[in-house]
Amino acid sequence: KGSVVKEGKAGYKCMWPKFITPQAGNSHAPCPHLNALVNHRILPRDGQNITKEMFQKVLEDTFNFSPTLMRNTTPLRVSMDTL
Repeated sequence: KGSVVKEGKAGYKCMWPKFITPQAGNSHAPCPHLNALVNHRILPRDGQNITKEMFQKVLEDTFNFSPTLMRNTTPLRVSMDTL
């Protein structure tokens, strides 16, 4: 109640997984939000093999984006196809 992030998910009550500095060989994006999710181990640490479905679910859980928004946001869908 009163929280944007669901209980049990990263960011609930401002509790985030520990930040880990990017390592050599890790893949990073020009998007700071995506990099933050990777650096806090919410998405795979190496930045590889992130599926569109995985990314959408993480955004729903972490940033409280609606499933409808995630399914219908054309630019996001296009950019995720190129990862």
